[in-house]
Amino acid sequence: MRTFLKLIVVVTVLAPTALIVGPPNASANTYDGHSRALDCEDVVFIGVRGSGEDPGHGLTVWRSYEGLERGLRETGISIENRWLEYPAWGATSGIAGDLLNGTTNFQESYSLGVIRLHRYLRETSENCPASWIVVSGYSQGALVVRQALAASQADVRSRVGGVLVFGDPARVRGSDGLEDRGTAGPGLPGIYSVVGTVGAVSGTNGLALSWCEQGDFVCEIPDDIRDLGSVGVAHSSYQLGAANGGGREVAAALVELASEPESRPDTPSAPTCSVAPDGQATVSWTEPALNGTMLTHYNIRRWEVGAASPTGWSEVVATPSHTYPTLALGVAHRFQIQAMTAGLSSHPSDWSEPCTPQVALTPGGAGVTEGDGGRITVQVPISLAGPIDEDVTVSFETLDPGGAGLATEGVDFEARSGTLTIPAGDTTGYVTLTVLGDTVKEEPLLWGEWAFVRFYNASPNTDLDLSFWGLGIGVIIDDD
Repeated sequence: MRTFLKLIVVVTVLAPTALIVGPPNASANTYDGHSRALDCEDVVFIGVRGSGEDPGHGLTVWRSYEGLERGLRETGISIENRWLEYPAWGATSGIAGDLLNGTTNFQESYSLGVIRLHRYLRETSENCPASWIVVSGYSQGALVVRQALAASQADVRSRVGGVLVFGDPARVRGSDGLEDRGTAGPGLPGIYSVVGTVGAVSGTNGLALSWCEQGDFVCEIPDDIRDLGSVGVAHSSYQLGAANGGGREVAAALVELASEPESRPDTPSAPTCSVAPDGQATVSWTEPALNGTMLTHYNIRRWEVGAASPTGWSEVVATPSHTYPTLALGVAHRFQIQAMTAGLSSHPSDWSEPCTPQVALTPGGAGVTEGDGGRITVQVPISLAGPIDEDVTVSFETLDPGGAGLATEGVDFEARSGTLTIPAGDTTGYVTLTVLGDTVKEEPLLWGEWAFVRFYNASPNTDLDLSFWGLGIGVIIDDD
């Protein structure tokens, strides 16, 4: 069954001089540079407000969201509504004001917006890896979008399913990678060309549209330099129809894109995890059917049980197996796999069953000749399969189960109990047993009488070997 390709939509704005307030928005949906969980709906809509607008979308962005939502409403495609939080300074001065007055408000605001959007695009593509990204912007926000895309890696840009910008101050008609819309002619570029350049939009999928209306002095420098201090009436006109229509146009293209036959690997089966005695965890899975695609690598992410969210897709491997040598010991982890190709990636696998890396902790034995009287000690060992950078603790107690060949508490050795600590970096700890010498001839079990030390309640970074019931042995060799 074909599954709809996930989609992320990013819309950004710079408002005109007049303050335009968008619809009310819930703060839970904002991104301020700190990771927040995504629901990864079919469409994740991310709006970035314009200069001087209240936190949220701004009206132009909201209109484009409405157009997109209405265009997709009858398709059954779900939308997740998000936006970027950044200062959005420069409503009364903008680029020209910074130039003429020697201020840096606009540049500082724009730069922070680029940093945050660049990070958000990366995080969203990692956390929703089967999703498409559609980015759009209005004025300062368009600049943020353009620069964030230019700074993004190819794998992020390949997840962009469309671009939609209005009044783009970095517009360079015919050479910025965007298809032109609006009434502005092919003449002068946007006002940002006075300050610098922004890379062309490339490596994306779907529509890449740029609206610029004649008389909008943000996306088309005016012929008269005296008009630089004004954005022009046309700059506030996009909310009246272009934004909504652009959203609908993008929606139509997305529906068409979603209807194309998918050529992607099958979804991998849930991986399995095994732990070696030294605590290394190995995750493995079955290679999925590639369906004519060429596998480039696998992505893996893990989730510590109890953590609020998983890690990003941080491990990249070429074969269907990966070993983690340094995972947190005693902590349960789950793993998820994604098969990657030069084109579409697979959908993420189901999560593995919990897997807890632990180092094997194994009781041992030691012997001592008892002597004819007095006391002598024997060191009963318990050992780790390898050194770790954490202390290990384990409880112990001596046992006297009775029986031929077994040492008797109070007669052959002194009873004791307690907690043994193996310091970080060491591999072996010892329980000291005090052996009582005598001149009585005693029948040995094997080499001598056995005194048992039971180990239990080991710290969670270890896996206590219970194959011999967790018993260590002190062998008391009879010399009578």
